[in-house]
Amino acid sequence: MIRHKRPAVAVVLLTVLGGCDNGPEADVLAVAEDHQLTIEHAARLLANQSQLPNRPEIVEALADLWIDYTLIATASLGDSLLESVDISPLVRTEIEQEMVYRLRDQVIQVDTLVSEEELMSLWEQSGPGGEVSARHILLSLGTGASDAERDSVRALAEELKRRAEGGEDFSDLAREYSQDRGSAEVGGDLGTFGRGDMVGPFEAAAFTLEPGEISDPVETIYGYHLILVDEKHLESLDDNRVEFLAQVRAARVAAAESVYVASVEEPANVVIRSETFPALKELARRPGQRLARRAAARPVANFDGGEFTVGEFQEFIQARPPAFRSQFPTADSAALDGMVRGLARAELLVNEAERQGFVLGQEETDSIMERARSRFGLAVAQLGLRDITPAQGQTQQQAISQRVNQNLGEILQGQRDVIPLGVISYALRTEYRGEWFPAAVPRVVERIKGFGDNPPAVETGTSAPAPNAPPPDSGGAP
Repeated sequence: MIRHKRPAVAVVLLTVLGGCDNGPEADVLAVAEDHQLTIEHAARLLANQSQLPNRPEIVEALADLWIDYTLIATASLGDSLLESVDISPLVRTEIEQEMVYRLRDQVIQVDTLVSEEELMSLWEQSGPGGEVSARHILLSLGTGASDAERDSVRALAEELKRRAEGGEDFSDLAREYSQDRGSAEVGGDLGTFGRGDMVGPFEAAAFTLEPGEISDPVETIYGYHLILVDEKHLESLDDNRVEFLAQVRAARVAAAESVYVASVEEPANVVIRSETFPALKELARRPGQRLARRAAARPVANFDGGEFTVGEFQEFIQARPPAFRSQFPTADSAALDGMVRGLARAELLVNEAERQGFVLGQEETDSIMERARSRFGLAVAQLGLRDITPAQGQTQQQAISQRVNQNLGEILQGQRDVIPLGVISYALRTEYRGEWFPAAVPRVVERIKGFGDNPPAVETGTSAPAPNAPPPDSGGAP
């Protein structure tokens, strides 16, 4: 989408394209506004969880969760809906999705009327389940076969079909002519197979035939096949009619959408900037880091009339669950190219929706904003981070640390589910200071090893104060 980019934050702890990764103090794993998570405290939290492997990615996940929960607790003090936090990335994503849905509904016109004959034919070809027992005769085609050679092989296949239908034994013909020597020795018998077991054209033909029928020559990458079905077992269409009809209609809509998307993408001349892939991998691994203005504005993909940037990729990856983000750091260039191309394609569709006037009104935008704020409030409530009241002699900072550490301990012990904050996390880290430090991660791993089989008990009371926080009596590392 062509739009004004968000200004960069004034203070940059790290950029995706370089910078120091040391913490403000040597023993710090992460900071979150006026709080610090020390290496010692993180190691004690994890050392008591024997079911978790002592690996860097576990330490990183803990640090990210600690930052998210500490920041949302800090931000929600007296502001449970986080009205002071800029949630435009979250709202913009929902607005853009709605714009594209409206564009799709307008431009994708599909005939979803399916006749009974069509439905039955499609069921036989691609309905779920089912098994076929079949024989075949394979006539191979050499690599780079000429048209004349192909015609000759096909003519032989057609002749063999006439002979089989005229009364000659299919199994004998398979033993004599089939070039699939493994099955030829047993009369072309392939045994019983289900959907997905054979190459597409072969499977489609086999499941369409009735027992005793012989197919016309079927071409696959192996050559021409004649297929004789001995037995076929299919589930009843009547028992699956509603679900299968919905699948057929959905497939038609998807095919039409694919054609339309291609018509938008192809003339846009999308160019993927593969030199940014290392930065994207690092962002997927550490999605909460802050970006310098120059790093955020760097194009990941260019296309006629616009671009998709590193900063926009960060907004996207923040909203994805950890299982999705974990695909990026280990993806090869081809996979990354496909992922980025899909993001550029989505951007093009938003641009097209804008061009055609599918822009939401203020009332609709306000409604989306209100729902997003409600999700903030729900997350705060689910985490038990609303209205944290200090105990006697305890500071507000200590009370937050105690509640967050208690949550983390319960999560690690399987007593509480993880509540990922997604784009909320991105919004919080834009407004507040929050970062973990890669150089500290292996030190946590080593510290856990040092505990051996007798890890110390962990105090859930506090984490250490940041250097600009209140005096040491407001919280200390265990």
